[in-house]
Amino acid sequence: TIYISVGGRGTDGYGSGNPVYYGGFNGGGTARGDTDSNGPAGSGGGATHIATANGLLSALNGNRNAVLIVGGGRQRFRQKHAYEHCGH
Repeated sequence: TIYISVGGRGTDGYGSGNPVYYGGFNGGGTARGDTDSNGPAGSGGGATHIATANGLLSALNGNRNAVLIVGGGRQRFRQKHAYEHCGH
């Protein structure tokens, strides 16, 4: 049997008041918004994987031979802050 687990979409948001944006299904990263509202922020999308065992990707850590392929999720990030954190 082959199992396909499709990662969930991350949460879109605008950082006002330091909100928490929870990651998408299957391992998406959680993010916290800023205290300003200069642009969009959001959490990461979950990974999609195909395996010979059923379960979330994190649950298959002890059974890695069952995982056939993994496609990573994506995160949305404020361009302003990405530029600032690159040392510019």
